[in-house]
Amino acid sequence: LVICLADGSRAEEVEQAAHWTATLQLQFPEKKMFFVVNKQDITTSTPMCDFIISAKTGEGLDALKLALVEEVKQDFDFANPKIPYSKNP
Repeated sequence: LVICLADGSRAEEVEQAAHWTATLQLQFPEKKMFFVVNKQDITTSTPMCDFIISAKTGEGLDALKLALVEEVKQDFDFANPKIPYSKNP
C-alpha cells in the first residue's frame, strides 16, 4: 500500500504528487495507491485524487482511515494472525 500525500495549498505540489502517483502505478501495478491531498480547510480547488483531507479539522480522515482498514483487511490472514517479520543481515 502506497500513500502519496500532497499539500493542497500548493498547486505545483499537487501536480507533482499526481505525476509521482501515476508513475508509481505504472511501475508497480500490483500495489494499491492512494493519492491524498491535505489542507481541505484552506484549498479552494478540488484536485483529482482519491481523498481530500484536512489534518487540522479532521475532514475526510474517517473516509481515509476506513479505506486503509479495508485495504489492510484484504491482505490479512485471519487464520494466521502473525505480522510478517524479517531480520536484515
